[in-house]
Amino acid sequence: DSTTVYQSANNFPIAILFNSGTMESCCDEIYVYDGLNSNAPLIYTGNGNFGDLTGLFFTSTNSDNALTVVWNSDGSVDCASGFYGLIPLDWTVSCLDCTNPEATFNVVADCIQHAFFVEVNVTNTGTSSTVRLTDSYSGDTLVNIGNGITSIGPIPFDSVTVVTVLNATNPWCRIFSPVFT
Repeated sequence: DSTTVYQSANNFPIAILFNSGTMESCCDEIYVYDGLNSNAPLIYTGNGNFGDLTGLFFTSTNSDNALTVVWNSDGSVDCASGFYGLIPLDWTVSCLDCTNPEATFNVVADCIQHAFFVEVNVTNTGTSSTVRLTDSYSGDTLVNIGNGITSIGPIPFDSVTVVTVLNATNPWCRIFSPVFT
């Protein structure tokens, strides 16, 4: 087990993005706290998607601009055994010099087409004049989106998607929708 504290050197929040990597899905996990230590509010506990940490993203919201990551391992297996460490953990830490956009999300069923749309209502573009929208189902990106409602889809029933709203000038400033099916 180990603990790592990341803190911004200026007045901007700090963010962590897991680019890739796997860990044992049954018994190892990470804890991410929004602050200087494990007494701060817990914002995540788990091991990603069945041990794959790819895409996990965390941003500090505290006045210390700090995130604490606690790595917890049971010791039953290790990365050197070749099974759970097939993809080494790779993450990026960065200070954010921007403000996250703000949006709400709504699902609209299209029963005739056996599909659904996600309506994204951008209410604030943050420190950029526009945002980009991406969805995990199609992988498409819409650019130069301002305030207002944009529909993403159609997405077939029983498919899964997450919509990401990204600051157009600094994609580290982003928000995610819930998982939609």
